[in-house]
Amino acid sequence: MTGKIFRGCLIVGLAVLCLSSSLFLVVMTDRHEKSVYREMKEEIAYAAHGVETWGMTYLEDLESTQRLTWVTADGTVLYDSVADQTQMENHLDREEITQALETGEGYGEHESRTLLEKNLYYALRLSDGSVLRIACTQTTLGAIALEVAQPILWLVALALILSALLASSLARQITRPINSMDLEQPGLDKPYEELAPLVGRIR
Repeated sequence: MTGKIFRGCLIVGLAVLCLSSSLFLVVMTDRHEKSVYREMKEEIAYAAHGVETWGMTYLEDLESTQRLTWVTADGTVLYDSVADQTQMENHLDREEITQALETGEGYGEHESRTLLEKNLYYALRLSDGSVLRIACTQTTLGAIALEVAQPILWLVALALILSALLASSLARQITRPINSMDLEQPGLDKPYEELAPLVGRIR
């Protein structure tokens, strides 16, 4: 009985730890992604004003850490800060571009082949009907989990030790009164009310 109680307490402790760690990673990743989108919106607002005022000249002179792409209403790429726009395919089928043309703004994301990074996209429709898109590379939940794997393992090890100590102590406290019962005179010692029917049968 002591062993079953010990294992039960240990499993519950580990389950709570794993669930808490997973929930923490998911929440932090979601908050970080929302923060990235806010920053992208702020940057593209300035870029959109510059494009509508000075056109291509503004983009060619712009120094940005993020990738910017300017697309016409029919999906033709006019400018891209990373790739040669003349070699790029039509972007009309891109989710964020389609959304921007329909609603004024659009969101999209694409995971890399390694699943450790993903590109976040935010697109904004300009007054002339063209679309300006900004892209940002973000680490995925899997990559974050790998980065924090070592501290999590240390935390799991510590939790295992503490859970084992607490579970062992609790199991002994629960079973000690039962193990110390006098079976010759069971009616004199009832450690738990739940055992009263059993004590009655023994008598």
